[in-house]
Amino acid sequence: MKRLIKNSITASTDILYKPTFTPNELVAFLQNIDELQNLDISINDNPDGSFVLTVGSKFYVITIPKNFYG
Repeated sequence: MKRLIKNSITASTDILYKPTFTPNELVAFLQNIDELQNLDISINDNPDGSFVLTVGSKFYVITIPKNFYG
């Protein structure tokens, strides 16, 4: 008879609110994706603390959640 052992893995939601990449690291990461090789990729910061990521002709606004700093 085999004994079944169950392991529970839990994750904290706190990690979702901590930056994983610096803006320059994000651009470097995206530039290494084959499908994005022919596109201009840049990131600029705004006075409100958000960032504008440009990939080709598309713009993405990256913001920090309001409760990020507590």
